Amino acid sequence: VLRPWHGGEAQANTPPPAPAVEVSAAVGKTITEWDEFSGRIEAVDRVEIRPRVSGTIETVHFREGSIVKKGDPLFTIDPRPYAAEVARAEAALAAAQVRASLAQTEKARAQRLL
Repeated sequence: VLRPWHGGEAQANTPPPAPAVEVSAAVGKTITEWDEFSGRIEAVDRVEIRPRVSGTIETVHFREGSIVKKGDPLFTIDPRPYAAEVARAEAALAAAQVRASLAQTEKARAQRLL
C-alpha cells in the first residue's frame, strides 16, 4: 500500500519555530507623572443665548465657565422701565373703559330721546 501524503502528517504535528525577539534588562529611573502643554479647549455643546427683552442688566447670576441648567436665571434686568410701561398701559385701559362707559350712557340717553 502506498501512502503519498505520509510525510505531510508529521510536519503538521510539529510546532512552528519561536519568533526572534530582542530582550533588554529592566532599568530603574525617575519618570515624570505630569507635563504641561499649551493649547485651547472648546466645549462639546455650545448654546447661543439671546435676551427676549432689552434693558440694563442689574445682576449677573453666574460666573463665566460655570455650569447652568435649563430654567436657571442668568441675569436680572432693571424692571423700572417695564413697570412704567405697565402703569401707562393700565392708565390707558382705564381711560378707554371710562370713554366706553360714557359712550354707552350717551347711547342710552339718545335712544330715550327718540
